[in-house]
Amino acid sequence: METTKGHRLSTGAKNGTVALAEFHGEEPDCLNLTMWDIFKNTASMHPDREAVVSMWQSPGSPRVLSNSSSAHKQDSLRWNYQDLLQKSVCVATSLERLGCRRGMRLGAMLWNSAEWALFFWAAAKLGMVFAPIDPREPHEAHDVLASLKPDVIVVQDAAGAALVNGKRGGLSMSAICIQCSDTPAGGWIPVTDVVSAGETIPSLAKGEDVEDEPCRDDQVALDDTALIIFTSGTTAKPKGCLHSNRNLMSQTYDYDPNLDAAFVDRWLLHTPVSHIFAVNNALRSWRYGGTVVFPSKLFDVEATAQALVQEHCTIMSATPTLVKTLLANSGCPRPQDLNLSVVSIAATKIIPEDIRLCREELGARDVVQAFGMSEGAPLISWSRTDELFRRSPDMGAGKVLPGASIRVCHPTTRKVLAIQEVGELHVSGSSVISSYLDQVRPNSFYYDAHTRWFATGDQAIVNEDGVVQILGRYRDIIIRGGENLNPTTIEEVLCRIPGVQAWVIGVPDDLAGEVPVAVAQLPQGLSKARLYEEATSLSPKYALAGVYTLDELQLESVPKTSIGKVKKEKLKAAVGNFRTQEKLAEPLDQPCGPSPAGNISEDSVARLVDIWEGLTGGRPSPTTSMAHIADSITLLRYCDAVFRSCGKRLYFQDVVEHDTIEQQARLLGTRDSIGPKQRDVSHRDSANQSGISQPDRAEPNVLKGLEVVRYNSLKQRFRASGDVDLLKAKALAALNNVGLGASSVQDIIPIRESFHRMVAGQRSQSYHLRMVFHVRNTSSDQIRRGVEMAIANRPLMRAVLLRSARGELRHAVIEANQDLFHKLISEREVECETYAKECWQDDSGSTHSSQLMFQAEIISVRESGNRYISMLFNHSVVDALSLWTWHRDLDVLIDDAHAQTWETTPFKLFSDLFARYETSTPAKEAVSFHVRRLRGISRLRQALWPRQRAPGWMISNDCGSKHSSERDHIRNKVWNGEWKARESAFRYPRLGRVVRLPQLRKLKGRGIEPSLFARSAIVIFNVLKTGQSHAVFNTWESGRSWPFVPQWMEVMLPPAMSIDGPTVEWILNMIEVAKDEPIISFLQRMVDESEEVKRYEHVPWQKVVKELRDEGDVAIDASFRQSFVWDVSLGMSASRGKTGNFRRLEPVARLDWADCGLFWNAFMVDRDNLYFVASWDTAQMNDAEVDACCDLLADVMRKLGDEGNWEKSVGDVFQS
Repeated sequence: METTKGHRLSTGAKNGTVALAEFHGEEPDCLNLTMWDIFKNTASMHPDREAVVSMWQSPGSPRVLSNSSSAHKQDSLRWNYQDLLQKSVCVATSLERLGCRRGMRLGAMLWNSAEWALFFWAAAKLGMVFAPIDPREPHEAHDVLASLKPDVIVVQDAAGAALVNGKRGGLSMSAICIQCSDTPAGGWIPVTDVVSAGETIPSLAKGEDVEDEPCRDDQVALDDTALIIFTSGTTAKPKGCLHSNRNLMSQTYDYDPNLDAAFVDRWLLHTPVSHIFAVNNALRSWRYGGTVVFPSKLFDVEATAQALVQEHCTIMSATPTLVKTLLANSGCPRPQDLNLSVVSIAATKIIPEDIRLCREELGARDVVQAFGMSEGAPLISWSRTDELFRRSPDMGAGKVLPGASIRVCHPTTRKVLAIQEVGELHVSGSSVISSYLDQVRPNSFYYDAHTRWFATGDQAIVNEDGVVQILGRYRDIIIRGGENLNPTTIEEVLCRIPGVQAWVIGVPDDLAGEVPVAVAQLPQGLSKARLYEEATSLSPKYALAGVYTLDELQLESVPKTSIGKVKKEKLKAAVGNFRTQEKLAEPLDQPCGPSPAGNISEDSVARLVDIWEGLTGGRPSPTTSMAHIADSITLLRYCDAVFRSCGKRLYFQDVVEHDTIEQQARLLGTRDSIGPKQRDVSHRDSANQSGISQPDRAEPNVLKGLEVVRYNSLKQRFRASGDVDLLKAKALAALNNVGLGASSVQDIIPIRESFHRMVAGQRSQSYHLRMVFHVRNTSSDQIRRGVEMAIANRPLMRAVLLRSARGELRHAVIEANQDLFHKLISEREVECETYAKECWQDDSGSTHSSQLMFQAEIISVRESGNRYISMLFNHSVVDALSLWTWHRDLDVLIDDAHAQTWETTPFKLFSDLFARYETSTPAKEAVSFHVRRLRGISRLRQALWPRQRAPGWMISNDCGSKHSSERDHIRNKVWNGEWKARESAFRYPRLGRVVRLPQLRKLKGRGIEPSLFARSAIVIFNVLKTGQSHAVFNTWESGRSWPFVPQWMEVMLPPAMSIDGPTVEWILNMIEVAKDEPIISFLQRMVDESEEVKRYEHVPWQKVVKELRDEGDVAIDASFRQSFVWDVSLGMSASRGKTGNFRRLEPVARLDWADCGLFWNAFMVDRDNLYFVASWDTAQMNDAEVDACCDLLADVMRKLGDEGNWEKSVGDVFQS
């Protein structure tokens, strides 16, 4: 489609009827010319027009660089195009005489100066590679020099020479060193000599073309590297971006020409000339006869203000922060004193206020957004004549420019998404480089059938008009409780507060994974509370976990790159250090004192309010309902903080039922403090044969008087489930098989039937989970000691699988002893980090025990001194919540040999209750309920999906399974003979989509939660995929409730959220879809069915199979095919965070092995976007097949979430 002259957009291909998020700009002309050709042409057309004005440089220093024409003003160094051309040719001649040739590298460590222009064009004349280097960052400059290895190095002054001399290892012995001052350092050639030598040839001094002037092979030079720009290095070391003449010709194409051809633009360049935007602004100016104005050698707000007025600058590039800095300066000129026609503004998020400031306060006629990067810029922007831009200049970064193509892909993949879906921006075209220097990061580039693409790492969305919105960097996304928060969303609302500048980052949290905090500059008189309030006003999930001023962080200013981009990694480091010191300075927690029954003290209420303020920054009234001010993640963090501070348990269910601080204080007043208990399993009395004193584990003390007696009486009854002593005797025999024959059995815990597939799976890896942590500043002995103490405190980690002759499966819990520790904990020393990674990535069957439920390996790296702990769990002993408490306690025990840990509710109580009541009336009702739901499943074999091609159902490595060889053979056929070539990429197979669902909020208002919506979409997907009337698949539920217990007992038990083991359950669904049912009725029916299933989530699975009789085998088969998990709970585990609030443990990796055909995992990215991921058995399907399934499910979600479809029938909306 045509937008403006010279700015043509074409959409990409369509996937069926879905328009894909891919747009292409037209190809610019003149790509057959070099930059030197263009500059020489401009100079011949406008020889007397000013080309360079350097306001900070004297016109006579160095002498040979002085103004050539007496007509020039003498207050600053000024060159016209004839001056710049003549001097460039002279320098090129001198360099050629010194041995410089095409393709050699010229490093320019220069300020924003005339010399920068001089050596750029001299290099272009010779066909050399010009590489600007930022002199402000010595460490980065050293890295750049080492990578660049320049043949010529040019510095501005003695300081630059000293910097280079300090890093001579980056230069060859023959490198030519030039200093741009009259008195250079020893061994450096003064620039005056370089220019003077060229002037000895009269024809060259006049800038004339003669036969013996330096020349190039134009046909070859078009694709030769002409410029190397180094990335700004906000996180990693700078990478060299190789720009050819063709790239530069494309990037400097005038996509937005001035309508008045006689008008001469004066470009203000106040950002560093080592950055791509300053370079391309200068080149665009010189290509079309404009003037480049350098107000200062580096950014100076007063110099910028002076240049805008004195030099009548018409074009300025800036960030919103730079604009605010300029306007805050007392010397900022009035709008009527300025001549700005365009302010080109670049940032992740431009808000209307940014546009207003540029227009009203700086007097700019137009404010144009632009997007680009060191790999190519600009790539996205606006033509000022575009009708959409005229109506709403802040609607997005713009449209794809000539010489560029863009597409929005699913993150980490090359799958192009549909229009209006959020994904990663990929770019291509003649404006984009093809590789980095030395071929680093080659995976950032890839080819499709037509061209080469670059994955930017930016989150973006594009609409049907081709308008692109840049949403942020994926590395800056904050993952809070499994939900992605975009920090710019919070920054936008905070910066609307007058006088506030704020930057939001994610910091580790051991419950939520990450939480947002703000680093802010606050005007006098404004409290932090205002920022907390504004963030929470967006939604409770955006609640800030802290606000820190620069003074608190001991920062003079916000750390930024050379062009003003905030270095958020440095902010994170500063905040992390501050929070660590803050935590170390905290006084020891004092337990809340008891209150008379029914009474509450003002101190108790005040303490809870203080705890809430510490988490959220707000001080709620004691009677404010927390349901209105917080989400579940915040409430869970609050419960944990209350326990840490008061020593009393406040559970999530408590906060739901007692939703005000006043009610919670009253509840806590009825509970005794659960005192910290010493967990010291250090070397005890040597007379003790085990070497360990087994700690007493008291049951939670939450009951009083008669209820305690009744509770203890019941506890004895729960232990009945067979002759325990006989079982222990059998267990001792089994322990001989694993080398633990001398150990004592502490307890026997039955494994419920739904978990049998986890401990007796299809391979030794079945349902295993491996967590890897870097352990900071800790010896191997200290790590081992902490793990031993943690194992002693957590019975399930000491479990060994016990099989009876009748096939019964139980956990035999071994008493803690040194033999057991030696069996469960191993140590290894390796040479380097690569070998350490190979250790924990080893997924062979030999590294997975089928009998031990927990194993740990301590890995020490000689080269780096780092230490890691790799822990392997069987899922029959952990779920997300119990795993979190394990990691929290382990961190405490490693950190301090005299650590205190806190009691949880023993899983043994849950297991005993399940075994005791699985024949009760509630259990029988649960069995009957699920049998009724699954009756007739044998007639629906065609509804089972995915189809089975290979025996067994296993995701990831299946080596060791009895079907391994047969599966390998079939897998290669499934992957069309390409499996071996693609095996490494799909070792842990995952594909997914982000689906934009803006009307999901309306469904939520009708009681249809996003998790229920996603499950409903999978129901429709299955029906469409199989062509059957029913969908058959598993859903996984947390199961945090006490199983089958009578109501009188349930009120006496502690909240199930505190159980220290796995309560999770999977439920097999068989759901019918009626074609004539309205969509909204279908969704409401799903709500009703879900609530009913919730009442029966605990069920003895084998009894359901038995009651299904001849249909039982089909149900078992179906239960392995497909599962759905709403996995926001995974984000609450410390394993999902980056460092958590841990002092020692830093999560590194997580690996899973599930026995299933396909797993759907889903959660909300933000309030409008749902993200789902599919992981699958590669012996049943290849990536193309799963990719098509993801497309289908995404399409189902879009249609299901379209309000216009809700009153239509399922059959009308989803036609076969």
